[in-house]
Amino acid sequence: MLGSLLWFTIAGKRLDDDEGESASVQVTRPQMAAWFEELGLDMNYLPAAARAVDAFRAASSDVGVRYDLPAEGQRAELVVQEVTNSSEVVVRHVLREVIDARSQAVRQDKVAELKFYRASRTNRGRRPGTESWKYVILRGLPDLDAGHVQALINRFGERYLQHLEYVSTKALRKTIREYVVDMQAILIIPTGGVYFVHEDRAEEVAGLKELVKRIDEGSSFHTVPLPDTPAQREMLTTAFEDEVTKYTRRLQAKINDLPDWHNPNAMIPPATYRECSREYQYILDRAEHHTSRLGLREERAAEAVAAVREQLVEMSQRLARRAR
Repeated sequence: MLGSLLWFTIAGKRLDDDEGESASVQVTRPQMAAWFEELGLDMNYLPAAARAVDAFRAASSDVGVRYDLPAEGQRAELVVQEVTNSSEVVVRHVLREVIDARSQAVRQDKVAELKFYRASRTNRGRRPGTESWKYVILRGLPDLDAGHVQALINRFGERYLQHLEYVSTKALRKTIREYVVDMQAILIIPTGGVYFVHEDRAEEVAGLKELVKRIDEGSSFHTVPLPDTPAQREMLTTAFEDEVTKYTRRLQAKINDLPDWHNPNAMIPPATYRECSREYQYILDRAEHHTSRLGLREERAAEAVAAVREQLVEMSQRLARRAR
């Protein structure tokens, strides 16, 4: 057997309602850490603890309210819009949009404000290292609007605490995807997120599969053994060369877009050369990994790698002239 095809979803628990909605995944970072240790997974991939500012922004993006207005055919929608994101404060406005019977917005008013004070904020007597948020509901709103605005604020507060406590679905997906990719996975179906992982990583694949199973009953991690046949090797070769070609073309485009790259007398900053060299080495390591373990052909991939190598040689020569 060559290895396994795998794909995964982090979806949340399915709710039994008419709209077929899903509940958010609810797993804490300490719980994830315990599972990582128990399953023998690399702790370097453990999701980072949630930052309060990220919880604030995520929670205010989650909430929204729709309700009917007394005027026939009109309804209101409360939406949250970010207006400031500085090193000291994040400000989001709650806006009320009035929608007519033709689903056209006829008016938009600010009805409340949410503010998050970052730890770096030091003015007005606040000490560095403290973080907090507050809200203000504008005065003079009709009771109907004021009630719905308060409900939105209350829901925001609940979501804020949830985002602080639980690892986000986005972070969980990122964790699993990065772990899989760093196992030298080959992306077989880009649009479907189907990967191939070599048999020598079978133990880690099994650990990830069990991890996803524990995260949530609505999430899944599927594996299919891939037999060692000429047809399967041909499929892997095509995907492998497509991947290497994609990475090299991306790096080539990055180099070609550098300021003054097409001026042969222009100097290349050392940091830029180091960054491009790291990306090139990443591509080379992946190519060598699959060539040595699977014996995949790499004619097309080798041509793409050689083209980038020539650019890096030119970059190093410019650095050498600068050093002299």
